[in-house]
Amino acid sequence: MAKAVSCVAINAQPGSERFLSSVEKPLLKHWRCDLTALSKKYNLYFVACDAAIHVYQPQFPNQTLSKTPALTIHPPTTSPGLKAGNDPGSPHSVNRLLVDFLGREEVLLAVCDDGDVVGYRVSEIQHALEKRQPVTDGKESTAGNSSDIRVFLHRNVGLSAWGLAVHRDARLIAISANTAEITVIAYALADVSTCRSESSDSVLEDVISVDDGESQDFPFPRRRDHVITLVGRFNIPAISFDNNGTDPTGRWLFSSSIKGETHLWDLYSPETPMRTIRVGRCDEVTVPTQKPDCMCHVEHASWSAMFVDTRSCHQTYSVEDALGMDPNRVAPCYWDVTLAKNTVIVGSRRSLSDEAAEIAEGGIDDIALAEDMAMEISSGTGDTTSEESQSESADTNTELPNSQSLFIPESLLDFPNPFLTSSDTAVAPSSPGMVVDSLETSASPGGDTDSDDNYMIPELDGDGPPLYLQSYCEMATASNHQDQPQSPPCIIVTKEEIYLLQRPLDSAGDLSDPIITMRRPLLPTGIEPHETDRNCYAAQIPELGIFIVASPMGKAAIFSLTRFNTTEHHLPLYGFRMDHLVPRRGEFKCEEWLHERLVGVAVGPVQGMLDTEDQEVESRRGSSSKERSSGPRRWRLMMYYTNHTVLSYELGKFPEGGSPGVGDLVV
Repeated sequence: MAKAVSCVAINAQPGSERFLSSVEKPLLKHWRCDLTALSKKYNLYFVACDAAIHVYQPQFPNQTLSKTPALTIHPPTTSPGLKAGNDPGSPHSVNRLLVDFLGREEVLLAVCDDGDVVGYRVSEIQHALEKRQPVTDGKESTAGNSSDIRVFLHRNVGLSAWGLAVHRDARLIAISANTAEITVIAYALADVSTCRSESSDSVLEDVISVDDGESQDFPFPRRRDHVITLVGRFNIPAISFDNNGTDPTGRWLFSSSIKGETHLWDLYSPETPMRTIRVGRCDEVTVPTQKPDCMCHVEHASWSAMFVDTRSCHQTYSVEDALGMDPNRVAPCYWDVTLAKNTVIVGSRRSLSDEAAEIAEGGIDDIALAEDMAMEISSGTGDTTSEESQSESADTNTELPNSQSLFIPESLLDFPNPFLTSSDTAVAPSSPGMVVDSLETSASPGGDTDSDDNYMIPELDGDGPPLYLQSYCEMATASNHQDQPQSPPCIIVTKEEIYLLQRPLDSAGDLSDPIITMRRPLLPTGIEPHETDRNCYAAQIPELGIFIVASPMGKAAIFSLTRFNTTEHHLPLYGFRMDHLVPRRGEFKCEEWLHERLVGVAVGPVQGMLDTEDQEVESRRGSSSKERSSGPRRWRLMMYYTNHTVLSYELGKFPEGGSPGVGDLVV
């Protein structure tokens, strides 16, 4: 199957051109979840800089940003003197931004380290920008007053807040925090055209249980606003609703914990999670269907879980087309497609299809590839050497994560290079103690799987025997859970792996349905990630049938969602295939991104193809494409780095490797 979606490099805007000195650069916080977002209705790009939100209007067609934001928003605090969760120097700094639809209203949400969550209507931000004075005498226009932008949501959730999710049709907003709790705000359904809460003074009623006598208004008819609290066990960096049309009432919610637990919550019975999914690899596995009580140094954190709209999946007619290879089958129920990434990684480096094809023929030197890729990727997370980088590190690069919190203070000037040895030489896959799942088996990816699954990595301190990692998959179901036969698939993204589960709401498929998995999707086989790296950025574009996974090391992988049939399964199966890995070395003259970490990945329609006021947004309904006179609309992918370098790509269904036609460029 040919690549279903093309990815065209548009522009690299160096941070050094926007800001001539480090003094001019706005402060960016590291080790947060996602500090950027794009509007789908307006040409607005949001960047969280410390405790402020900068609003830009990217210029078509290169998506360039101005040096000065068109508007700066300062989220208010709920009360003075709030304590920081992780960043004492800036307790109100933003941990995550999200732009989504609440009813027909597009909203911008921000969660902060002090536990505050703030919500704005994007239309009011656009209106404030339109009030700017026009450009005169060559001077820049004056931005509108951000004080005119009202908050419709303003509350505190107790401790550092991280996860955000919105259900459009059901008018729900969910926030997760380091209290190990999820706060779900259910707005009244009496007037679906606008947000019920017109100000931060909105009165919300706590709901302990839907069985409580005071809560008969929830979930229906919901004539007033409600707050539901879901109590988890660990820090929860990410949450998600099903906005694909299969759950119009917003009943189901996924949460991801740093201990590797993915919980499925039923808001109709919110006391406990209905299902708990634990997937991963560990050296202490004794029973593949049970998660071990792990004491090893390998982190098992879960960073995202997303519902999949089956209507957006690309139909394929073979397993190889759907997954990129004939999968390795691994106990208890995995179809491992890790080796399929190598062709994409080689192709992304060399940009030559014939060289990419050599990997399947054994023509690529595995050690040379690992060394080359290690040198390239490690520069995004290794030691900084320039004077400017050291200056920035003094006030921004002061946080590193561990397994117990989302980040901990530590100087990045002493941050070890995660991909290089002490002699600054790249570690090859065949080096002693390193990963043994080398490219040797790529010539016959459907071969023996024992050595492929039980791979080994060294202890972090370099002493002692290596760890032999084995797969596990544990599913737990509450006694009052009712299986949902029409369950949509879901994607779970952990620190080092991606998993696609066929029907997570239906326990009948446990351990019998294959779970598609790929480990370390952003790294070539044989490269060992640093313990602090994580796949913490994830986005979905149902309209194109793709999802994106990225990490602070600076890379993003684009996957097509696929559908296929097999003779051994009576139901259609769903999978994914890696099609692109960006940025590709050499595609831009500017390579300032090589020395910086990624702080945000944002996707949205390109200018001229934005959602309009009077039309329903087809992407939320699972439409595989939005047909216009010029064909399916295209989307922009913008990657923001710690030195304010911005890389821009266009994703669409015009011919792979080609440029958009004249009709495509009409704005």
